[in-house]
Amino acid sequence: MAKKKAATEKKRFGSGPRSMWGGSITFGLVNIPIRLQPGVKKKNVHFHLVHDKDNARLQRKFFCSVEHKEVPEDEIKKAYDVGGDKRVIVEKEELDALHPKGDRTIDILYFVDQEKIDPSFFDAPYYLQPDTRAMKAYDLLVQALKETGKAGICQFVMRSRQYIGLIRPDHTVLSLETMHFDDEVITPDELPWAPREVRLNPKELNAAKDLVNSLATDFEPRKLRDDYREAVLKLIDRKTAQKITVEEKGPEEKESPEVIDLMSALQKSLEQVKKHHKGRKAA
Repeated sequence: MAKKKAATEKKRFGSGPRSMWGGSITFGLVNIPIRLQPGVKKKNVHFHLVHDKDNARLQRKFFCSVEHKEVPEDEIKKAYDVGGDKRVIVEKEELDALHPKGDRTIDILYFVDQEKIDPSFFDAPYYLQPDTRAMKAYDLLVQALKETGKAGICQFVMRSRQYIGLIRPDHTVLSLETMHFDDEVITPDELPWAPREVRLNPKELNAAKDLVNSLATDFEPRKLRDDYREAVLKLIDRKTAQKITVEEKGPEEKESPEVIDLMSALQKSLEQVKKHHKGRKAA
């Protein structure tokens, strides 16, 4: 029985893409150690630039527009244009000091109705793989989100960059969708153009709806193919091009934080929320 359970968990969590980041989901006092795995695999065809005379690999170099000579890396700095011919030089040390400090936790700030979030906020999908010691807490969160129809808005720091995201149940696992910040999303009101208002003919509108309904079917992503990429790969096969690969080094494994008693953490978190609401009412 134990072997069957282990095989089931291995099938559920042990295969797939290599994890790229490790930390914990936290909401209230509940702590769930996880590993972050990509939810998509890009299949773009990548080319190198070569010299047509000898097929030698080309290198990118920086040249000074005033001295017309190559600039070594240690003489390159970052600048921000502030208008006209003026710019502000920002030192690397100054930027490093501003990087957000992360403690390898994905903090769920609050829960929302998932269907009410505009899809334009979504960026990149990931999966959250639980530590073997956190299976019960992980499954509890999956089921709680399913039955309430909620998703968790979270924030975390990964590789010196701050992210916000949405944690939602996907069948028996948790997925995390990183999100754009509010001032990054362009709304229709911000567009420099807008469709002119026209008076619709009811018969034409009904005909358009009939056409839409006649073409309606279930979403079948397997039937949607990247014809250009497949044609490029066939071309490469015909030219017998060779692909050179290197072994990717995985992220350094770190011990997962200890999982505290689940029921106790849930009860204490709920008590804190009730005290907070009671304090606000009294004020």
